[in-house]
Amino acid sequence: MEDVVLTLAPQPRRPRLPWLDVLKGVAMAFVVINHAMIWPLRTGDGLTAFAYGTCYWTVAGFAAVTGYLAASKSMADPVGFLRRRGRQLLGPWALAAPVYALAPFVLPLLGLPFPIELDRVPWVISILLGGGALWFLPVLYAASVIATLLAQRTTSWWPFWVSLGVYAATAALVRESPLAFGHGTFWAVTPLYVASYWFGLEVAWGWRLRWNHATWLCLFVASLALPGLTSYLRTTLAMPWLAWLTYAAGVPGGVSALMLALGTTREPGVVSRAFARLGVDSLGVYVLHPLVLGPLMVVLPGARTLSGAFVGGSVAISACYAMVHLYRTKRLKPRADSMNIPG
Repeated sequence: MEDVVLTLAPQPRRPRLPWLDVLKGVAMAFVVINHAMIWPLRTGDGLTAFAYGTCYWTVAGFAAVTGYLAASKSMADPVGFLRRRGRQLLGPWALAAPVYALAPFVLPLLGLPFPIELDRVPWVISILLGGGALWFLPVLYAASVIATLLAQRTTSWWPFWVSLGVYAATAALVRESPLAFGHGTFWAVTPLYVASYWFGLEVAWGWRLRWNHATWLCLFVASLALPGLTSYLRTTLAMPWLAWLTYAAGVPGGVSALMLALGTTREPGVVSRAFARLGVDSLGVYVLHPLVLGPLMVVLPGARTLSGAFVGGSVAISACYAMVHLYRTKRLKPRADSMNIPG
């Protein structure tokens, strides 16, 4: 009898859901353009303030998608899952955060002004505590840890409602913006994304609300308009506390975006496929975009206008996607070559 070598069969990868990639791509485009709007937002322009607020659904959308995709993995091997998520989220953050922390010291040496209106020391402290443009990486990991640990004990909805209750209580007790409350960080809004993540878990576990596509679409549109309105009022009336409402009003948009993506059955068109490609590389684009967007908006003519923000954001998205895609192509090519078996 011939010797037989037993090996573990590779686990089949779950096929990608194209509309989830589209959702991530659209959300990432909103994120980058949202950050580009910071420049015209400083002028107090009301239209920019409204447009800025329409982007607040994105973080909840990413959290909901992450919860949906992570449900089976986190339940089967929670420790291994959290280790992998730590490498995926905190690894890039740990590499990028020192670079961004040094930005106010390096840019003047290059003859460029530092674009953020903060003193250098508070800026460095904020970045190293998880703030800055990459704040969602540590916050999403914290939400992943909390939700994964809770999911080992319950599959009911109470973590969702408790998270929202904690956020509401904090907002009612604190008489300043969530960023000021967190010394320039975003930890105060973490409960919102625990709730969004939990929503994704519940959907993956089989929960469905009997709403049709049009109802979810209306909820999504409303979740663009309401944060836009609160952002407008916060800017024009100088009421920073309203930021609590702006972040909260984005959550229905994020969860409805997940339901819209899961409920869409037609094949993505040309534009949707472009967003899907951006969604596949969204993590890399997110990590790189401040490095590209900041200097670009400093030198771009018209950067302090809403149209300039759209131009700068679009250029930054294209540049970051090209860099990430080139890196992925070069990294994967040796693997593909090593799998070629001479015949």
